[in-house]
Amino acid sequence: MTAIDLLAIRRGHVSAPAGYGKTQLIADSLAGHDASRPVLVLTHTNGAVAALRKRLSVHAVSSDAFTLRTLDGWALRLLSAYPSRAEIDIRHLDVTRPRQDYPEIQRRARDLVVSGHINEVLRASYSHVIVDEYQDCSLDQHAMIVGCADVLPTVVLGDPMQSVFGFAGRRVDWNDLPDVFPEHHELDTPWRWINAGAPDLGRWLAEARRALVNGDAVHLNELPEGVV
Repeated sequence: MTAIDLLAIRRGHVSAPAGYGKTQLIADSLAGHDASRPVLVLTHTNGAVAALRKRLSVHAVSSDAFTLRTLDGWALRLLSAYPSRAEIDIRHLDVTRPRQDYPEIQRRARDLVVSGHINEVLRASYSHVIVDEYQDCSLDQHAMIVGCADVLPTVVLGDPMQSVFGFAGRRVDWNDLPDVFPEHHELDTPWRWINAGAPDLGRWLAEARRALVNGDAVHLNELPEGVV
């Protein structure tokens, strides 16, 4: 796999199956960041934020290099700072009714970013935007990030085979990403299984994934030796 510097990508997406070094790639890119403004790093859950923060700490990435938030958490901060500009009923910001409040928060944050009213704030606050697990973005979250990409260098990472939030409404279509994030890279080495001493399993899983993506059958009778 050719080394990828996420911060050298102006507007792109990275396809990254589980165990292929996505988190390491984010850490390596942030470790080399020395601009005066941090990189905004967004993901979906508090658990993912905690896991990524731990990995960045292990690799001694300076906390000055990044601002790490959930997508909804960052949207909530924006709306709390600019409630009038966003034209939101501030009762939604208390999130006492999550099923009603979060969709409204996502819509209003989308409109605020896309409107261009906070472009200068974004430029003054961050140098780049990185979004992890992008396959789980709602359409409103996707539109919000596209709005950010009109202002700041932005790269999104994910794997459509790992989407877990489909129950929560329509998600971004990974096949549409080249239209808005044209530069594309793909991680192709199953490091998790190589590092665990099971490279044959890693290769088999990669082949199985390709078959599933292409709509082909996966033959379980061809599992590597030692896998039952």
